[in-house]
Amino acid sequence: MNHEEAAVKAFIRSNRQERYLKFLSNPKQRHRFTSELAHFKALDPKCLVSIPPNQRNPSSVAELLATKGAGSRCWVISENSELDSRELALKDALDETIGSGMGTIISCVAGKLGYFEDEDVSYILQQQVPRGWTTPDLPDCLTFIFCRRSSVLLALLLQLLNFSGDELAYMFKLFRTPISGNAQAASFFTIIALSNVYMNL
Repeated sequence: MNHEEAAVKAFIRSNRQERYLKFLSNPKQRHRFTSELAHFKALDPKCLVSIPPNQRNPSSVAELLATKGAGSRCWVISENSELDSRELALKDALDETIGSGMGTIISCVAGKLGYFEDEDVSYILQQQVPRGWTTPDLPDCLTFIFCRRSSVLLALLLQLLNFSGDELAYMFKLFRTPISGNAQAASFFTIIALSNVYMNL
């Protein structure tokens, strides 16, 4: 899945996704999506992370995104034709976007993390995990183990995954930290996560 498809599916309301994906996949219709970004009302509210007023500048936003997992490069969807449909250095994309008044989606981690700004608002875009799941920076397959405190499953994963000494120390530290979670949701996400582990072995 590319950055654009992932961003639409992760950050835009489900009843608009099919329409917008159609526009983005057709160069002749792409402007029908980008022109809406000036006053965009289709973002999924669950994915919007407010930015403190004193941090709404390129360097501070770059730092915020970096703490959430952003790398040095990004993909841009914008009503600004000079930025649209380009891979750029994140710093350059933020410099050109913030304060410009041009509706723009910057995808940092496909389907998981980005930045949005239009003429009215600006937000960090972040795919949300269920309430109580506080370890999104770890492999997803570990979340269920932490929730259930299963040393058996932990031992099994240590055989499947090749962790460094530092990673293991961090993992065991988190294993001792209380984490709440819904058992039903945990079971569902564990199936998905273990499937991903299997596919990546």
